[in-house]
Amino acid sequence: MSKPHIRIARPDDAIAIARIHVEAWRATYPGMMPQAHLDGLNAGESALRWMRVLSADNPATQVVLALDGHEHVAGFCVYGSSRDTDADAAPGELIALNIHPGAWRRGHGRRLCASVFEHAHAVGWQAITLWVVRDNHRARRFYEKQGFTSDRTEKQDPRFLDGKVHEVRYRRIFTD
Repeated sequence: MSKPHIRIARPDDAIAIARIHVEAWRATYPGMMPQAHLDGLNAGESALRWMRVLSADNPATQVVLALDGHEHVAGFCVYGSSRDTDADAAPGELIALNIHPGAWRRGHGRRLCASVFEHAHAVGWQAITLWVVRDNHRARRFYEKQGFTSDRTEKQDPRFLDGKVHEVRYRRIFTD
């Protein structure tokens, strides 16, 4: 058995990432997102999308995995250049962080964030942002423990035209 660790994702990790994505969302978002959307999540379709993402040569985006002591994928994180129109305030963005519900509260999210922060330092990002569902209080507390604070910017998630899924932007500023 090895120690839990972080590594860069490869195309053959697409199925594991897709399963975690679907299971994490179904465990996290009931009551925060339309149930029909959560019920419609499909790991097979998601795996095909992840395969394309992981096979693309896109240096602006990185996908890293948290592996448990048995080398099983426990979670993943996507980060890269900010996609926000006011990106000059934060060149980096933590785009997604999902942990399998059976692996919650075991340090995987913290290790993934540390990996992102290490990258941010290496490339000279002065700040990094992320978007979190406004009603996801557990995730908001987690990000606050990682040094993020809300900058009070909000937006509606464009995937849900009913206007009920709002996101709040968080920011972490790095000091030398």
